[in-house]
Amino acid sequence: MMMKMTTTAALLLLALTASVVLSTALATPNANSRSDVAEGWFAGRSGDVIMHDSALSSPSSDDDAAVAFINPSNAPGSANQVQYFAPAAPQLSQIAVDHSVSLYSVADVVSRLFGVAPLTRKSSAGAEGLLRADVFHRPAANLMLSVNEVGRALVEKAGLRNIADVLTGRQLDAASMGASQVKRLKPLSYPRDMIAHLTSLATARAPSYHGVVSRSWVNEHGEQVRAFDGSAETDSLVSTLADLFTQAFDHEAMTVSFSADPQQASAFAAHDALKSKDKKWANFRVAYDAERNSFRIASPQGDQTTESASVLTLSRDDLLAKRFARPFSAALYSYDAAKKQFVLPNKVTLDATQDEVFRLFAEVEYALSLPSMLRHDMAAMVSDDVPDLFSVSFSTLSGIAARFGRDSQEFLAAARLIDAALPLVIKEFEKLYPRRLVAQLVVLGEAAPAVAPQTQVPQGLLTTVDQVLPHNQLRQSFPFVFVDAATRADTKVLAGLCRKLATLIVADHSTTGIEVYCPRVHFEQSALSDEVPISSFIERNSLSINYYC
Repeated sequence: MMMKMTTTAALLLLALTASVVLSTALATPNANSRSDVAEGWFAGRSGDVIMHDSALSSPSSDDDAAVAFINPSNAPGSANQVQYFAPAAPQLSQIAVDHSVSLYSVADVVSRLFGVAPLTRKSSAGAEGLLRADVFHRPAANLMLSVNEVGRALVEKAGLRNIADVLTGRQLDAASMGASQVKRLKPLSYPRDMIAHLTSLATARAPSYHGVVSRSWVNEHGEQVRAFDGSAETDSLVSTLADLFTQAFDHEAMTVSFSADPQQASAFAAHDALKSKDKKWANFRVAYDAERNSFRIASPQGDQTTESASVLTLSRDDLLAKRFARPFSAALYSYDAAKKQFVLPNKVTLDATQDEVFRLFAEVEYALSLPSMLRHDMAAMVSDDVPDLFSVSFSTLSGIAARFGRDSQEFLAAARLIDAALPLVIKEFEKLYPRRLVAQLVVLGEAAPAVAPQTQVPQGLLTTVDQVLPHNQLRQSFPFVFVDAATRADTKVLAGLCRKLATLIVADHSTTGIEVYCPRVHFEQSALSDEVPISSFIERNSLSINYYC
């Protein structure tokens, strides 16, 4: 039975959200604002002016984001046919436009399934009829898998069977994954940044609430900031699903957030602020430590914690040993110890001494090894009556793409490796929690970096912005632009600057696809008046500029 939330825990939950509620009280999108820009804007972390670049908005397509809700125990021949998620309609062969859910509702669907009050008060739009809750058969664990850097184009080119089923709306292969229902994820916040999206997935909130606007950003003081670097100013400012489980079950629930990328692992993790001297702490953030050549539990700063000396830790040598001990790993690839090469199907070889390559295989092997480590290190928590929460975020395709290119055989083979590993990971967790596991597979497509390399910022845009803001840092902060403190404080002055900037950009044919938004002015005017904020749409020579000021 679920334990009641204590007064102290409730206060901690409120404390995590209080600062964001105050900071973003004005950040409610209205009918005349562009919703993805509004949802992605956070004062002080996003710019006073937002350059909406179509190249950053959707490098592939917003149709590349979808989620599969999976009943792993409902595979053919299963001894228990209990379904936690209702099956998809038999006639559904492809995702319809209205057959979708918000990215922000996925965590709330999970919490409702376990009988826990959701993170937000909003209903889980699009999730009606999805749950088939039964108080006598509550799941024992939830596994959320996420994959990035994969869109429809890659699925077709590489032949990714499992991810293809998610993106096309087909039910997953029941024999390998179990019964499923697939839903498209509605358009995401801008900029399209993977760390921002994963944080939204974990918190059921937009960046305008949780504050993680991208993997890194330049703040209003001109300082380069990385998300989740260990300071409160760079952390998520609202509760995660792991926080919710920790408090709702009085610190008895185990939560594990794993990824080779420390930032992605942090996005799903519980906040350290919830630690208590008189309560156990069973919330683990596991990431790859390049200096120690191992996966280990780490604090947000990357320091080793007292628990991480042996628990859930795998060294480089251990990872390779695990691979040799598993027949299904051998089916995915082989390892040539003499040449220090991984050999994939179609005779694609990858150099194991290259960091990006080793991280790819290490991430897959750790995901496959995690259930057996939990059985060994956390047997009591696995077998108790308190639900557990796991997230596995595959992050290493971006490194392979950077080294070899997205069109390379190496990248295509790496994508096939992860696609083939997905049902194996689910099966291993289902063995750990037989007939009581639920899972989600989230595909988030290709997310462009919020801070573009210098060469990607159009020269015409740099020249135009220099005319209005001579000392801007657009090269470093694109697509965000900050103004000086005096201009920021005067709504009318900022509005005039936005109008001038928009007009100049329209006149420059080299800035095609750039739209200008001034969310700070828009939100402040919305709060000061019940009237519709001043808005303007300019169209000239097939160039469209929208600004709200």
